Amino acid sequence: MKAKLRGFLPGMRWVPHDIPSPTDSTTKKSKSRNPFSLRPSDPYHGELRPRKSTISLTSQPDPELDRRTHAQGQSSFFARLPIELRRMVYEYVMGEETVHLTLGTKKNIRVLRLRWAIRALPYLRRGGRLAYREDTANWERGWAIIAGMQGLRDLYVALVDPSPQPLWERNWLELEEQLMVSVKQVKRPGWFELVLPYASCGTEWDMEDCRVRLRKPEGEDVEDEDN
Repeated sequence: MKAKLRGFLPGMRWVPHDIPSPTDSTTKKSKSRNPFSLRPSDPYHGELRPRKSTISLTSQPDPELDRRTHAQGQSSFFARLPIELRRMVYEYVMGEETVHLTLGTKKNIRVLRLRWAIRALPYLRRGGRLAYREDTANWERGWAIIAGMQGLRDLYVALVDPSPQPLWERNWLELEEQLMVSVKQVKRPGWFELVLPYASCGTEWDMEDCRVRLRKPEGEDVEDEDN
């Protein structure tokens, strides 16, 4: 009967506990696997170590970033593709064009402060090419957009040349009169101040109906008055 019952329970093995085993020693040994166990065990191949990959991991949740942006965990594009492949997709879709993204709410902007420099996001690193053509097309288009803002009340613009030496000063002075023509289009703001990039810039231009106040960089106005 016992043998029949043990046949139904192959995982159980009867061992008399009241008979000491001849292999017992006075010192305690670490518990090891029973070599006579009926259940097979997986072979031990040593500690598994992750293989180094040349491709970075997929997007990981960032609590600090998630507080300011909407999480994209539901997107297979962000969850499965590494950044190297996503950059290839961005470059293909954008067609190597310069795209500036500015978030806004409907058409109602109470206060908007933009610090705009010719740089790229980490996702869209640009090469050694210039971000803009060396002409005034983008300058004119930018001021035309500002001039078309129907409810614009206050406007403050500061133009800065971040180069160690004023590399673009000569070009600016040659085109300054033409550049001011685009600024004249902005007539809606009741208060408009434009800080020019160089101390050599002129501030006495006839701006017609535009209420803009032209200023030189900080500290340069006082020097002009003393001279």
